[in-house]
Amino acid sequence: MIECVQFLLLKLAKPAVVESITFGKYEKMHVCNVKKFVVYGGLNEENMIELLERFAPQVYGDNV
Repeated sequence: MIECVQFLLLKLAKPAVVESITFGKYEKMHVCNVKKFVVYGGLNEENMIELLERFAPQVYGDNV
């Protein structure tokens, strides 16, 4: 299985404090489900620092 790195760049109009990040996922194991995510922050793309690195829980079934 080939894993590719994908990313999403969110540009805010002005500096802000982000309090939560929510990802949706399929109710069964699926290749599109987020496994790991890293959050970077900065005032411009050239000066970003890592703020958070987490592994998404792989929970499936009725409690999702």
